[in-house]
Amino acid sequence: MKKFNQFIWIICLVFIVSCNSGTKKSNSNQADKPVKVETEVNKSHLISRNDSLISKRKPTYQQLYSESEQRFEIIGNLKHNPSTGKKIYNYNLGRDSIKITLYHLNERIVTIEKRIYNNNNELGFRIFDFNEKNDCFSSSQWNSSEKMTYTNAMYWDTFISFDVHCNIIDMDFSEKKQIIQSTRASLDSIMQHFPEFRYSFNWE
Repeated sequence: MKKFNQFIWIICLVFIVSCNSGTKKSNSNQADKPVKVETEVNKSHLISRNDSLISKRKPTYQQLYSESEQRFEIIGNLKHNPSTGKKIYNYNLGRDSIKITLYHLNERIVTIEKRIYNNNNELGFRIFDFNEKNDCFSSSQWNSSEKMTYTNAMYWDTFISFDVHCNIIDMDFSEKKQIIQSTRASLDSIMQHFPEFRYSFNWE
């Protein structure tokens, strides 16, 4: 009888040990799963964040179209506001006549238009738009030979060049630098005729 009881105890011990071993293995497998899921979530977060950064550097057509329409609508409304004043400077350059018009609300510059004519035909124009701090954020130009409007602007703190159809124009660093310098020089030249207005140009 005593041997029989010992035999039963041995079987019980074996059963308990095997159960504990299985439980530990199961717990070990469960502990591994959250680590894997967490890693996948982290990867997904990084990809999403990278996509966001890429989107910021090069926006989609819809983003660019929406931003442009919103900004140009604001400028258009201000330009045609009855309270908006105009200062005009005319001069001749060879056979061409140049007309520069500065639209302003008191000390705030709304937009500046430089238009070139020859025999009353418009040969081209260049327009500079400003925010409420008199910081130039956009410059658009058109000429009669290409018949296409191109815009260079600072959107989302990023320099972007695009055509009238909101197609982004890719360019390297040196091309961007050249355009920024040219735009700055053109604006500085125009503003010499309106020394009473303070402005800034912070493109990079």
